[in-house]
Amino acid sequence: AVSTAARSYNNLPVWPQISGQLLSELNGSLHLDVHVYSNNPAERFVLINMRKYRTGERVQEGPVVDEITPDSVILSLNGQRFRMQSQ
Repeated sequence: AVSTAARSYNNLPVWPQISGQLLSELNGSLHLDVHVYSNNPAERFVLINMRKYRTGERVQEGPVVDEITPDSVILSLNGQRFRMQSQ
């Protein structure tokens, strides 16, 4: 069974198919280099543009890492959320 939370992620726009307004607010492009998910939240992290971030941290390009899910990372910028898929 897919959790309600997981379904709500699936409704989020996926980078780079995000709104032009959101794209213009970013300070550059984003690339998800490494995605590490663990059942232990303390072990989860991502490398975006070769910099390491954990949940709650602000990416240099502007967005905040809201959540690291099993197959993606949820980012938010000025109240708008989007996700980046792990490759």
